Order: sequence, then C-alpha cells, then structure tokens
Amino acid sequence: MTSPVLAPAWEPLAGQVALVTGAARGLGRGVAVALAEAGAHVVAVDVDTLGLSGLLAELSEQRCTTLTCDVTDREAVRQTVAAAAEVHERIDILANVAGVVVYGDTDSLSFEDWDRVIGINLTASWLVSKEALPHLRKTQGSIIHTASVQGFASQPLVVAYTASKGGVVALTKAMAIDHAPSGIRVNCVCPGSVRTPMLRQGAELFSPEDPEGAMNEWGRKHPLGRLLEPEDVAPTYVFLASHLARAITGVALPVDGGLIARLAV
Repeated sequence: MTSPVLAPAWEPLAGQVALVTGAARGLGRGVAVALAEAGAHVVAVDVDTLGLSGLLAELSEQRCTTLTCDVTDREAVRQTVAAAAEVHERIDILANVAGVVVYGDTDSLSFEDWDRVIGINLTASWLVSKEALPHLRKTQGSIIHTASVQGFASQPLVVAYTASKGGVVALTKAMAIDHAPSGIRVNCVCPGSVRTPMLRQGAELFSPEDPEGAMNEWGRKHPLGRLLEPEDVAPTYVFLASHLARAITGVALPVDGGLIARLAV
C-alpha cells in the first residue's frame, strides 16, 4: 500500500539500509513501509514470523529482508545485527520501534511484568543500538528511538510503560551527545494514541463491551479530534533519517495530534 503522505517518486533514502525492530505489525510495520517507500532497503526484525511474512509479501525482497529476533536476547541481537550488516554490507538507519505495555500501578505490577516492559521498551533500544553502532559509524548513520507522549506526562496504571518511555527520551539525549563526534544522529519519536494492536489491547481491557468506541473516545481527546494512524507517524522517521534532518540530534519529537499541548484543566 502506498503511503498517502510520501509520493512514490520521493526517495531520499535511496541506497540506504534501515534496520527496524518491531516491524511485523502496528507502528513498526508502518515505519518499515515508509522507509522502504523512501528508497531504503528495510531489514525488518520481530519475533512475529507470520507478521514478517506478510510485510515481506507487501514490500517484496527487493525492498525488504526479514530476520526473526527477540530484542531482549543479547546473543540473538548480536547475531541479527551482524547478519544484516554482512548481507547488505552496511547499516545506515536504526529504527527501534519494538514496544509493549502492561497495565498496573506500583502495587499491582509484578516484577516479571516490570522487567518485561523495561526490557523491551528501554533496554532493547540500548542493546540493538550498541550492536549497530560500529556499522553506523562507517556510514555516519541515524538512530531513531520510539518513546511516547508518556515520556513527558502520564496516565493511571502505566507506571512501567511511562518509566520506560521517559528512559528512552533520556537515552536519546545521552546517546546524541556521546555519538555526535562520530557523525551519528540520535533522535526519538513520541507518538500520541496510534491505532495499533497495542492500543486495541488497552481498549479491550478497559472497555471490553465496546473497545472500538473507547478507542474513538481516546482519539477525540486529541486536539485534532481523532486517533493517529501508523501512516500519520511513520513519515517522521523518514524525515529524521534523511538529509533534511542533518542538523537535528538529541530531539524527542512529539507526533501526537496536539495531545500534550492541551492542559487537562
């Protein structure tokens, strides 16, 4: 499917290789498609092999390679990044999009769920970046993490998710400073409510009788008056990876339909 935002002829990432985690569905899939449409060859990484197969069928082998990997597994990450670099002889872009939410406050959240959310959302962003950095130095590439508006403010029952996304915002700034001398830019995208399977999971939990109605109600709380679609957010990754953003690093960019601009009172 062609993105409604990016014209097919506009390929600012032609000849580049982009590694995208969490690429099998949701926002990660949208990011993979947008980067491919912008000319990059996408190395799509996920644990969801069926979702990866669907993405490959959509983009074709000329635009996409798929690799199955648990981004919390150190050795698997090392092997996956090494395989991507060996096959394609370069990595220009890393988009860390893999993410998960487990609902609960500090009293109710288990140690296991805390570790899972922090591990996938925050630690894996650091881990995949660590393995990709030697290759990104060769191309003076770009890292784009995925945080959230909940890296700046919070809601009830998302203590682990908010902590992880706040950590991603801080990680972005620290990495941007550390790696600017190598010519590597590090930024993160902070979406609002995006229509994804993860958002649907929350709607089914809190409003099982009408999850679609709950999602639409959340959308109406954004000043733009609707939920965001992956296609609304994904072009931001293209921009941040491209030469158009060559002077931008260390930025946590809200793409949230105006959500955090509005006071709650």
